[in-house]
Amino acid sequence: MIPTKIVIHHSASSFNTTIDDINAWHKLKFNFPSSLGSHVGYHMVIMPDGKLYQCRRENEVGAHSIPNDGKIGICLVGNFMTSEPKDAQLNKLYEIVEHLKKTYNISEVWGHRDCNKTECPGDNLYKYTKLFTKINWLQRLIQKLLKPRTNA
Repeated sequence: MIPTKIVIHHSASSFNTTIDDINAWHKLKFNFPSSLGSHVGYHMVIMPDGKLYQCRRENEVGAHSIPNDGKIGICLVGNFMTSEPKDAQLNKLYEIVEHLKKTYNISEVWGHRDCNKTECPGDNLYKYTKLFTKINWLQRLIQKLLKPRTNA
């Protein structure tokens, strides 16, 4: 799989949720193990303290947003319909999204609700995912403006 999009999710669970909890839920729901041995459908999970778990290789198909091909799934632990993401989570999310965009030349960063009928990633996280779209647009505009003009 060649990654072309990043899809942001929330676990819709408490901040106390562990990676083992998510693995158990996804093993029951999907039973679709990754080459890393995880059953988590997301490629990465960010805990409230900012710790990042790699659950699938980036070039591996996930189980998080149908159709999954070409989409890297990143999940932040928490229910962002009722609470705000932690600063450590947002900092790690920004760091990993910028890394993935550069590594794979990705221009599209979506909230899960942008591609499937769901409330995910929750209203309080979705507002941040929309910033990635604006940042990407501004980056492209700046590159275009800084590109030297050639006289033909």
